[in-house]
Amino acid sequence: NSEMVESLSEEIKDIRIADLHADFVLRTDEEILHVEFQQEMTRDDLERFYVYNALLTKQFHKPIMTYIIYLGRNKLPELIIQNKIMKFAPIPINVSEMDAKAVLERAKRGNGNIIAMALMPLMKNCQKDEITDLIDAEATMKIPEGLKTDILTSTILMSSTVYGEGFMKELRR
Repeated sequence: NSEMVESLSEEIKDIRIADLHADFVLRTDEEILHVEFQQEMTRDDLERFYVYNALLTKQFHKPIMTYIIYLGRNKLPELIIQNKIMKFAPIPINVSEMDAKAVLERAKRGNGNIIAMALMPLMKNCQKDEITDLIDAEATMKIPEGLKTDILTSTILMSSTVYGEGFMKELRR
């Protein structure tokens, strides 16, 4: 076998942890949740999440669950890094395929999911009327004022990414 072998010991010193960042890392009793929001998804992103997952494993000695909350409209590429000894397959949550009507119904009942409500404007079947209804439902939820303000602000901000500034001003009424 005439395969060439080359030492990479010198190159490894250039890998910097400072180049990595995660959107959210949360600890539960059983596991660590690593959550990333992505507008686009590249192989480079996937490899960065894989390294982050390995570093979290080393630091916390618990299973790491990596979720990718995908905000883009393009088809999501295959999310897997695999070789003979390991497999990394984060869990995708494709927001554009989520059901805005179901999110709105839960919000109207007063038990809406905070993240789902903020992301509702990006869902496939979400129209301006539903967003207006969602804002009204959020405004009447029986939750602390600070949290209510955060939820309303998040929903309005996400709405502005889809419908622009004019609609945002309309919502603020």
